[in-house]
Amino acid sequence: MDRGTNSIQSILSTVIFNIGPQIFDIAAACVYLATALQPWIAVIVFVTLISYIPVTIYFTEWRGNFRRSAATPSCLPRILHVTP
Repeated sequence: MDRGTNSIQSILSTVIFNIGPQIFDIAAACVYLATALQPWIAVIVFVTLISYIPVTIYFTEWRGNFRRSAATPSCLPRILHVTP
């Protein structure tokens, strides 16, 4: 029961203190750019920032898979027996 409460608290604090303010900052920046400059500049910034999220997730998962495959027992003898 305690682990479930801690995990829910962790998710809520992440959403409230990390993701929420970032979404607000992106929206505020896009509104400012649309009013101060041109609306298409705000669209470019919005698309760039929103596309950054899935690209980051993809490369993070790819790197994790790469590191896990490098840490398998079949790879360890090759890593440990490197000759200079």
